[in-house]
Amino acid sequence: MHAQRRIGRLLSLALIVGSWIGFAQATAQTFRPGDGVFVASGGASSTGQAEVISSIGQILSGVGTSEPWSLWTGILVPYSLSLELQITPNAPPFSTAGQPITIEALVASEGPVQSASLHYRMGGQRGYASLPMVAGQLDGWTATIPAGAVTLRGVEYYIEVRAAGREAHSPPASYEDRPWTIPVHVSDSNGDGALATMARVYRMVSIPALMPEGTTAAITDDLGPPDPAVWRCGAWNPTTETYLEVGSDAVEPFTPGRAVWLITRDASMIDFVGSTVFPVSENGWPIPLLPGWNQIGCPYAYSVALQDLLIQDGAQTLTLGQAVAAGLVEAQPLHEYDGTAYQTSDTEFAPWTGYFVANLTPRQLSLIVPAREMTLAAKRNPAQNPPAPDWLLTASHRDADGNRAMVDLGIAAGAEEGSDQWDLLLPPPAPGCRTTLCSYNKEFPEPLRSLCRDVRGPSASGIAWTLTVSSGESGPIELAWEASGELPAGFSMRLIDPSRGAWVGMDRSGAHTVLSPEAGVLSLIVAVGTTEWLDQQSEASGLPGQHLDASIMGGNPGSGVIDVRVVLRRSEELSLQAYDVHGRLLRSVLSGRMGPGIQVLHWDARSDEGRAVPSGIYFLRISGGEREVRLRSVLIR
Repeated sequence: MHAQRRIGRLLSLALIVGSWIGFAQATAQTFRPGDGVFVASGGASSTGQAEVISSIGQILSGVGTSEPWSLWTGILVPYSLSLELQITPNAPPFSTAGQPITIEALVASEGPVQSASLHYRMGGQRGYASLPMVAGQLDGWTATIPAGAVTLRGVEYYIEVRAAGREAHSPPASYEDRPWTIPVHVSDSNGDGALATMARVYRMVSIPALMPEGTTAAITDDLGPPDPAVWRCGAWNPTTETYLEVGSDAVEPFTPGRAVWLITRDASMIDFVGSTVFPVSENGWPIPLLPGWNQIGCPYAYSVALQDLLIQDGAQTLTLGQAVAAGLVEAQPLHEYDGTAYQTSDTEFAPWTGYFVANLTPRQLSLIVPAREMTLAAKRNPAQNPPAPDWLLTASHRDADGNRAMVDLGIAAGAEEGSDQWDLLLPPPAPGCRTTLCSYNKEFPEPLRSLCRDVRGPSASGIAWTLTVSSGESGPIELAWEASGELPAGFSMRLIDPSRGAWVGMDRSGAHTVLSPEAGVLSLIVAVGTTEWLDQQSEASGLPGQHLDASIMGGNPGSGVIDVRVVLRRSEELSLQAYDVHGRLLRSVLSGRMGPGIQVLHWDARSDEGRAVPSGIYFLRISGGEREVRLRSVLIR
């Protein structure tokens, strides 16, 4: 083999010599030893090309030659000698998790091979482990990657060979950054328990794997055909702003980079068949982000640092910090669900779980996920802990089942209109969630106006937040609050109920009960400002000057009890009396001082003597200060 290569080079050299002889004769130039220029070789060697100038009759030698050799033609010949060191890797196109992988390399060298090494790592790792390769027959060298490194993350490797003072790699260029890859296949995998479900609890899940056609089999193989009584699985559609359900809307649930909601009647374990996801470009794996909310998952079987994520906007690729500054995404973009409420991820984009991410623009973006595993030294997202606002009010509501919803309202110097480091959007409610509380902010684009933290800049007169609270059913809703920090001098707080045209003053902490309409959704206004400004806001929401309002509550007229909803804007001496159709006083239900707020008073349809009154029409008179309200009610027994 070596002899054939030498003969080939001699023939090439003879052609070069002949052409230079013709050139010298045509130009009548004289060449001396040491004169001349290099001639490009055009060789295909990986590394180790030796370029040598020699005069005929000299010993032709240089770095990379296998042995000294010489020619004699009577003329100086400038030329380039390309001596090849070639590596041809031979590896399986894919492997199976938990099985060792044997890598073979065929090495063609002009000189003896001093060493051959295999450098390998699991997908996403930043450093390589090394193995010596063992020489075999016919220029073959082998090494075996241990089974423990063969996982769903896949395997990456490159080969390094040293021969005759030269070094070559395969791949030949950018071998550490763009190594050879081997996808790994898994069967009946549950992500080491990551795909476990709790009974009757929604969770967001994703599977970081390429799966064969019909990926719904990952669910149906374990849980049976679609059956809302046994399991449900759905994904958010940003275009329709609704959930599309697997089984009814032909949703393909498990695509790398996408997440779904999953709930099961019984505690279950989902397993799947799939293979490694490798990045499709040098930057990483792209996840399309449509305008509005997007339900996404990490495409790789390892965590990626939040700070390493990129946002692509057309031809421009931005770091996460640059994208936040440009108003493309939130400062805290990843919202995950813990089974009861949303939390933001401050350092990592983790596999197996799911996230909501908001695209704040009217155009499609892409989230680029680089194939680099998060290290222990990954920095926390600085927006996770923004500076404390100058004033902050935390309001909360808890429904009859104990589910709690919260919203933060604040004032901070430096806060801007639209999204900034203090604001936090509220993702779409989890399927089946009936209890929500948010601030509705019109400064945000249409599908993204619900905030769970809404911090505004200072104002000379006042600021108002519109709260939307839902309990899923009509009835009393208690709103509790706690304030910290200091309001500007001369500011105070009020809670305004536009549906009743009533308001109450708010202390630094307290609670207030309101009644939601039939749909169970109520809008309230929290206003802070000067007294003059607050009076304008309050009167714009109701009848000016009315400090007392009352109404008969809906419900079952046959219950034998009449409920009266009373709204007081200030502390007042209040009385409630019941009369029949002839104007006779039947019962003095209440007489005493009541504080500001919304109260529910009850008349048990009995007289002062304790006698139950018959079915019929009755009148209730509520008096407080200079105002009196008369109400008509029907009692059915």
